[in-house]
Amino acid sequence: MDLTSKIQSYPKHWLKALQFIILANIQITDVPNPFGPRTLMYYHLVCCHASLPVLRRLKKLKLISYQEGPDDQELIKGCQVCIEANLVAAPHKKKHVRATRIHERVHSDTLGPIMSENERLLYITTITDEFTQLLELIITENKKFN
Repeated sequence: MDLTSKIQSYPKHWLKALQFIILANIQITDVPNPFGPRTLMYYHLVCCHASLPVLRRLKKLKLISYQEGPDDQELIKGCQVCIEANLVAAPHKKKHVRATRIHERVHSDTLGPIMSENERLLYITTITDEFTQLLELIITENKKFN
């Protein structure tokens, strides 16, 4: 059976999902095939990229059942999503010099919108002085404040 006839045999809801996968540029190997065999890779994808020890534990507890193929372990170890998710950032080469006086270096961040009790949208801006570690909160009804 060629790929076109195989795809046409899928139910309509699966075809819509397949269209989304193509539009979203998701690798087809990252999506479990609900009509395919229940392999180790299938359960790896269905269980949110579970590791091999976790999958073996689930099988031992009889929560899942699969036949382990010869390259299943290599497929899971080479899973691009898992590799990218487990990347570790390289350490910074520059040494961070701490602030030596008040207001030399100030950090800020804005959080929101948050719904208040009286159903108004609020934004919270935090301002932190690096030297004193003093934290100030500014609550406003928009992102800009004077």
